Amino acid sequence: YHEKAIALRQELNDEWGIAQSLQLMGFCYLWKGEYEESIKYCAKSRNKFQRMGEQWELDLVYICLGYNYLCLADYPRAIDISLHALEIGEKIKDNFGISNAEVYLSYFHIEKAEFNKAEKWGIKGLSLSEEKKIWLINCEANIFLGYLEIEKGNYPFVRLSQEEIGAHV
Repeated sequence: YHEKAIALRQELNDEWGIAQSLQLMGFCYLWKGEYEESIKYCAKSRNKFQRMGEQWELDLVYICLGYNYLCLADYPRAIDISLHALEIGEKIKDNFGISNAEVYLSYFHIEKAEFNKAEKWGIKGLSLSEEKKIWLINCEANIFLGYLEIEKGNYPFVRLSQEEIGAHV
């Protein structure tokens, strides 16, 4: 369907629509785990949105690219791209984009075992997403901050003895 949409948008000479369809294809390939293919579609979309000066959609493309590079374990590139997404989000005052970039920067730094940076970004993303009621990002922030604690060896759960378990049944 996305390929049909691209073909139709090409017939209509709808450059913005083509760029958006390419972006959606990038997300589809990301979700399928075909990261190199996703990156190709995102790059085409990014180029079109940059030429148009379309910042909102460009921010989404960078989010997709950052996650692709995370999945490929290219953490420096994932971080660089997410910092660029954060810059765009701040420029256009997009709280979703800002908090999303902050939360993913937290995740990327966890993967690099840079726990102080991870915590800083995670708390920033958590605070903004909570303040602006962006619940998807808020949920991810909580997940990543929990993951951070586990990676640091701080297990937030309590182990009960068999006696204690029996007393609660």
